[in-house]
Amino acid sequence: MKIKVYKHIVMFLLPAALTGCSGKEDSLPGTGEVGLEIENCFSRSAGTDTGHVPVKDFGMALLDETGGSYTGVSNPLHVTYGESWNFPQVTLTQKTCRLFAFSPFRSIPGKEVAVSLSPQTDYLASDEVRLDWQNRRASIEMKHLLSLLAFTVDGSRACSLNVEAVPTEATYDLTGGTLSVNEGSGTVSSKENILLLLPGRLEERKAQIRYLDRTYDWYLPANTFEAGKRYDYALTLSKEGVLMLSGVSARPWETGGDYTGTIQP
Repeated sequence: MKIKVYKHIVMFLLPAALTGCSGKEDSLPGTGEVGLEIENCFSRSAGTDTGHVPVKDFGMALLDETGGSYTGVSNPLHVTYGESWNFPQVTLTQKTCRLFAFSPFRSIPGKEVAVSLSPQTDYLASDEVRLDWQNRRASIEMKHLLSLLAFTVDGSRACSLNVEAVPTEATYDLTGGTLSVNEGSGTVSSKENILLLLPGRLEERKAQIRYLDRTYDWYLPANTFEAGKRYDYALTLSKEGVLMLSGVSARPWETGGDYTGTIQP
C-alpha cells in the first residue's frame, strides 16, 4: 500500500513541474496565486492599425508598484517562442505586476535600455501591461523606437549610404516611455538602402551614397523624424553625375525587418 500511495504522489507532482518549463502554472486554489501567461506579442507602427508583426524573442522587466522587481523575479526575463512561449516561471499574486517588454533581449541595469545606431538595430518596446492573479494573460504590443529611412537611386534599391555628424546613442526609459538622446555624434552607415536614425530634429547633414560601384556626395535635407515612421527618399542621377532628390514621402513603419542580421521584427 505504501508503494501505491507514493506513485500517486509522483503522478500528481509531475504536471506541476512540467508547466514551469513553459512559463505557465495552473491556479493554486485558495492561495490567490497563478502563473503568468503570454497570449501574444507583436509590433505595430505609430499611426496604423495594420501591419502587425509577431515578436518571438524579447525581454521582459516585471516590476511592482514601487518600481522594484516583482516578488520572486530576477529581471530581465528572456522570452522565446517555439511551439509555445518559453520563459522562467512567474507566480502572480494579489500584488500588481507591471510588465515592460523590449527587443532585442539583453541584460539591462534597472529599467533603462541602451540604444545605439551601430550596429543598425530595430529597437522595440511596449507600454506598461498590468497583471495580477485575476488577470494573468499578457497581450503585448511593441512600438518602434527609431525612424526608418529608405533610399532609391533611379528607382533602384541597390545602393547604400552613410550620414555624418548625427546622434548615435540614446537611453530608453521603460517605465517613463521616453528616449533620451546622449551627447555626441558620429557617422552612421547602412548595410543596404535602409538607414535607422534616432527620432527628433536633424539639420542638413552630409552623406555619401554608393551606387553602381561609385560614391556620390549628397546632403540629407533637414527634417524632424518621428519614431515608428518610414521616410522614402527617391533620388535621381543626372547625366553630369550629380544626385538630386526627386521626392520624399513619410508613412507608418508597417513591418519590422532583418536587414543586418541583428534586427528583430
